Amino acid sequence: MIGVALQIRGQCGSCGSPLPFNALAEKVTCPSCHTVRTVTAGAWRPLLEEVVRDAPQLVGDAGRTSTLFTAELGQVEMSFARRQPRCPQCRTESPLEGVDTLAARGWAICVGCGRRHALREPPPAFALLLPPGALVAFEDEAQIAGGGNGRPAAAAGGATEWYLCFDASGVPFAWEELYDVVADRQGNVYCAGEPASGGTAVWSLDPGRRTRWRTGMTLSAETRLALTPAGSLLVGDPARSGLTVLDCARGGSAGTVGGAQSPGAPPVLDYAAACALSCAADGTIVVLAHDEIRRYTADGTAMDTWPNAGPRQAQAPSVYDLRERPLQVQTDSTRITAGWDGFTYLWQGDDLVKLSRWGQIVWRTKLPCAAWPRPCADASGGVYVLGEQGLTRVAPDGRPFPFLTPQSAGGPLGDEDRLVVAPDGTFWLLGGAGRMRILAPDGAVRYLSPRSREADAERAAQTPGAW
Repeated sequence: MIGVALQIRGQCGSCGSPLPFNALAEKVTCPSCHTVRTVTAGAWRPLLEEVVRDAPQLVGDAGRTSTLFTAELGQVEMSFARRQPRCPQCRTESPLEGVDTLAARGWAICVGCGRRHALREPPPAFALLLPPGALVAFEDEAQIAGGGNGRPAAAAGGATEWYLCFDASGVPFAWEELYDVVADRQGNVYCAGEPASGGTAVWSLDPGRRTRWRTGMTLSAETRLALTPAGSLLVGDPARSGLTVLDCARGGSAGTVGGAQSPGAPPVLDYAAACALSCAADGTIVVLAHDEIRRYTADGTAMDTWPNAGPRQAQAPSVYDLRERPLQVQTDSTRITAGWDGFTYLWQGDDLVKLSRWGQIVWRTKLPCAAWPRPCADASGGVYVLGEQGLTRVAPDGRPFPFLTPQSAGGPLGDEDRLVVAPDGTFWLLGGAGRMRILAPDGAVRYLSPRSREADAERAAQTPGAW
């Protein structure tokens, strides 16, 4: 459990004076004109979501200040910092161990000065806005009681410090943009993109959506990820010649693969010119670069793409026109991935081809629409493709079938544009701004992030009666 110190101040809609929010309360009284303002769960939602989303990523006593505009409250100034709760009188830190047993009675005693202070569970109206088991501490008890301001600073219009305490391990990682996403055989998910806290990073979530680790590193929107059978994560960015290798368990650096070519040395993996990355079931690395399909050993040494590969063609073909054991393809619009079934998949627009480890074409098919993210193959050879018309399943024999439709057509799909399929058949659909939708193998919704839920509601409001 972590503690987050908050100070929140708005403006009275009646007299314009500063209006402190010194408790997670449904009513607050202006200290100047004594107007009582009702604060609904909808008004608290954007404030609490920002705290829960961003506070776990703060380090030490680092804090943040933000200005929010809400329909109910107008402009609100909020500052928060990740900090152990401490008494406002003597500044003694309060231990978080065992506080859940004290919260039931609504108060606790400061271990430093012996003063009583508020400690409680969130009001029922706001509990769903916070992680399970969250607590609130050191609030202004007059505001809790009915909207008044009991502390001297609050009585003068000043915001005083109070605390939210919650289990950060249950808070999904927050991001703004996603570059790529993959899943391993244990159901852990790995993402590259832009965290909500700023910068770029690679991070991992466990099957329960809890953050396993985060590794900050310089990335571009063209960054691609691939998992190795040895338990490493390859991070390919065209801005760097070599692939960065991360340990899947902890996110630490495990070196690099390949790099810039040295004069006279054997050819090695150079990702600077590549546009797609994959790792085969045997641990070899396959990249697409300069209209070529290139294969490398796990340490980055060049090797034959396929045994007994056919001759090069005068012009790189499209995916639809690929031959057996191809060495070339139009790489500017083609992507590659490896499935749980051990096969390699190449796709370009609405064309999808399945290749064996030896380069034979198992099947090729036309999809109902262009694939957005990489197709995902399950262990039985079924392939799932996300596109404008929904989620298509391609059977092991190459025949495509509609599987799940968008909400506009009565289905469960939203506007998330990234897809991974866990080994147990669970679908993870992710998008920018923290959108996440997890579906059971039969398409039933298991989880919606707050951002996805809001996007669904906005879509429903814009097209009443459509779904």
